Amino acid sequence: MCSTSDSHHRHAVGAASTAGFTIVDQRGKRVSFDGPVERIATAIIPSPSMIAAVDDSHDRIAGINESTLQANKGGVFGTLFPESRKTTTIAGADFVPTVETTLSLEPDVVIQWGDMGDEVNAPWQAPASR
Repeated sequence: MCSTSDSHHRHAVGAASTAGFTIVDQRGKRVSFDGPVERIATAIIPSPSMIAAVDDSHDRIAGINESTLQANKGGVFGTLFPESRKTTTIAGADFVPTVETTLSLEPDVVIQWGDMGDEVNAPWQAPASR
């Protein structure tokens, strides 16, 4: 079977992914994780639908772009994943993040375009000082 919505299948996939890993982000920086990513905040408009399609769930998505929220409220994705209609927004349609809101969600990872310029990326350069 290529896919299933069986919860046993979801747990088996998650259980197999417990090792740490490292990625190289769009800026060329290495980012390491000790284990699976459980909470995701993403300002990139299509990524919540891709994450939910892979997971067969909206459970790990903690924050989204305002444009995504509006689409979820009136679209098929919102019908398939009703909880997506109430997800906290972390960025406007211009992708400029609301860092304080994002950090309050305690995400394991924040997904943002790395090539959108200083207005979008500068707020993330020193979030620990906030």
